[in-house]
Amino acid sequence: MLATAATLLAILLAVPAALAIARFAFPGRDTLSAVLMSPLILPHVVLGAALLQYGTAIGLTRSFAALLVGHVVIIMPFVLRAVLPQLTDEQRSLEEASADLGAGPLATFFLVTLPQIRSGIVSGGIFAFISSWINVELSIFNTTAQLTTIPVKLFNYVQYTIDPTIAAVSSITILVAAVVIVVLDLTVGLDVLSERR
Repeated sequence: MLATAATLLAILLAVPAALAIARFAFPGRDTLSAVLMSPLILPHVVLGAALLQYGTAIGLTRSFAALLVGHVVIIMPFVLRAVLPQLTDEQRSLEEASADLGAGPLATFFLVTLPQIRSGIVSGGIFAFISSWINVELSIFNTTAQLTTIPVKLFNYVQYTIDPTIAAVSSITILVAAVVIVVLDLTVGLDVLSERR
C-alpha cells in the first residue's frame, strides 16, 4: 500500500514539475531541478533522520503519513528523471499546433503531451515503486510495532532469527517482480517503451 500510494503521488507531483522545468524559463529553475533531484545523491539514512527530526517538530512522525512523505521525497526524482527527456522541442511544436487548432491546455495535455511522455511515466513509475518497496533506511525511522513495512520486518527478523523464511520471502519478491514485468510487457509492451525512449 505504501509503495503504491507513494508512486502515484510521486507521478502526480513529478509530471507537473517536469513540465514546468522543461517548458518555462523562470529564476531559480536550475536550483529547483537540483533540489528535486538531490534525493538521488543524499543517503536515505540522512533523509530518514531529517524527516524524523522535522516530523517531531510538527507532529508528523511514526505514522503512515510520515512514511508516505518520506517515500515520495526519495522516489520522485526517478519519475522526474524519466519524464524530463521526453519533453523535447519537437513535442513542444505539437503542443503549439494543438493550441493553434483550438484545443485548450487540458485537451492538449491529455491528447498530445501525455501520450508522448507515457513511456517516461511508466518506466519512472516502475523504478519509483521498486525503490519504495525495498526501502529500509528511511522507513526504519518512522515505523512502529503496528506500522512496519516488509523490508523493515525482514531487516529486524534477520538480526534475531536464522531460518529459511527470509529465503522464501525473497523468492516470492523476485517472483512478484517477474510477474509485474511480464504483465507490463503484455499490456504496455516493454519493446515499445524502449523504442520510444
